[in-house]
Amino acid sequence: MLHRGNIEGWLAEGDQEDVKALYRFETRLNRGEKVGGLAHFADLLRLALLDRHGGIWTDATTLCFQNVDDWLPNPLTLGMPRSLAQSRRTETWFIDNRCKDPILTLWKERFRNLYFSEGNRNTYLDEWGIPRYRFSYWLINLSMRNKNWAMRIWNGRLALKLMKVRPYFATNHILEYVLRHEISAERIPILHHLILPLDAELIWEVHVSDWSQAPTPFMEKRLRQAPLIKLNHKSQWIKLSEKGAKLKDSAWSQWMARAIPVNPS
Repeated sequence: MLHRGNIEGWLAEGDQEDVKALYRFETRLNRGEKVGGLAHFADLLRLALLDRHGGIWTDATTLCFQNVDDWLPNPLTLGMPRSLAQSRRTETWFIDNRCKDPILTLWKERFRNLYFSEGNRNTYLDEWGIPRYRFSYWLINLSMRNKNWAMRIWNGRLALKLMKVRPYFATNHILEYVLRHEISAERIPILHHLILPLDAELIWEVHVSDWSQAPTPFMEKRLRQAPLIKLNHKSQWIKLSEKGAKLKDSAWSQWMARAIPVNPS
């Protein structure tokens, strides 16, 4: 099982610039610098691990109903779930890199070098706590309108060199840049394989629903075909799951009855 004490071992034969970048991030975090929390550490860690080993990354808050071999298509390219957000193409809580796609290497290196290079002082811009009178509020508002604007803003000189900030979904905006500017023309025709056959609408419904209540008709019908769902890690949803565990017909109880055990090794 991956934990803080064995990260260096997992990356021992990989790109040592990744290890150095992770160490720099952790050092800044421990100093109290505004670099974001461990979720941002994991943004770089997952790319470094997938680049070194290939395979699949899935967040700990993913609940599986089927083995991945039973539903995941043969890998022709990097694969991720579709995002419903206008500002990004994909989500990064599930990444399939079994084919060790060079796109992921380009993505990892650009993300690492823009934000975690030696002497880098870029900080995390908290997108949810900015007052309306700040320039950064309007910059975020503009970038949320579509993924092209988001890609241009967060890969541009204003954000990187003048403001020296990165948003929460920086990994997504870096990937969008790589897909548009750094891949060969021969790879473009197969990029539709990038989007995995996962029900984005169902995952959003799960994300915002009350887990202590019975599933909605929408959710119940589509869950029959779903190989997995993505849960929310935030405290209010954890409390709902604790409440739902006591109720036989709750969504949480039904999900747990269907979930398959996962071998942590």
